[in-house]
Amino acid sequence: MKPILSFKKIKKRKSLLYDEFFAETTQIHILAFNYDDMGSALCRCDGTLQKIGPNRLERILFGIEKQNVLDYLQSLYDMDFHVDESPRHGDRFDFKVAALKKLSRFDAGNLAKQTRRELEKEDIDLFRYYEEIPPPACTVSSAGSGSFCGNSKSKILHRAKCKRFKVSSSTVRFKTKKEALSVGYKLCTSCNP
Repeated sequence: MKPILSFKKIKKRKSLLYDEFFAETTQIHILAFNYDDMGSALCRCDGTLQKIGPNRLERILFGIEKQNVLDYLQSLYDMDFHVDESPRHGDRFDFKVAALKKLSRFDAGNLAKQTRRELEKEDIDLFRYYEEIPPPACTVSSAGSGSFCGNSKSKILHRAKCKRFKVSSSTVRFKTKKEALSVGYKLCTSCNP
């Protein structure tokens, strides 16, 4: 199954606490939306097939307000401060990320303080932990003979050398015509691939 959208972790944002809040995965390939009629997506996460719930999916696709992340981090070291997403239950933490499970409450709190200070310095309103991986561009030289190029916006399939095909950022490459037709592409009337 070909991914609908693909995302990768933004390299400059490395933190175990962000992994806990968003997802530990380096690359996420979304295969199907609303997989379970409850808003979850079927994804290939670092090669493993997984279901991602609607809250995490929204954070991956659109990011989240910086203040929400700051609040989450504060809830890890400030015992009087609580947010729903916090893995803190009283004096203990219920982390999912293995490296965080090994930390003492004191060390986890210090890591949260340090991460929060770093994030406060960033001049952003919307915090993104993942960025979209653009689909590979289809050019005549990279497509070769027998390959097809589709416009993901118009959903029209062309031969790579079609005069009506304009190479753009919305290009998807297909090895076979059958592959393109199976995901809803229509054939170009000019080049008739």
